[in-house]
Amino acid sequence: MNSVEAYFRVSWACKTPLVLLMDRRYEPWRMDELTPVVEAFRDGPYVRETHDCDDFSFAFRGQAGHGVGIVWNPKHCWNIALCEDGVKHIEPQTGQFIDSGWAMLAII
Repeated sequence: MNSVEAYFRVSWACKTPLVLLMDRRYEPWRMDELTPVVEAFRDGPYVRETHDCDDFSFAFRGQAGHGVGIVWNPKHCWNIALCEDGVKHIEPQTGQFIDSGWAMLAII
């Protein structure tokens, strides 16, 4: 998918116009590929301020790679993935797919 389509998908899914795209083209994930990556991710215990939601989301982005982004608002930080059937929101601390939330900024 091209960057214009990726921008609109992420913007709509995260309810924000502030989307920073790092690439010009994206290869969407298939759910049968993404699910094992999410389930296998374990990055240690939660430690307030030193290993919290932003640290988990950056670590998951680093492990999953292309097509996975980081989104945040004043209360929380989580991941998104561009998938063939839309944008999936991922809670990296629990390895769960979550309902969409609004974000101040998304980077993918």
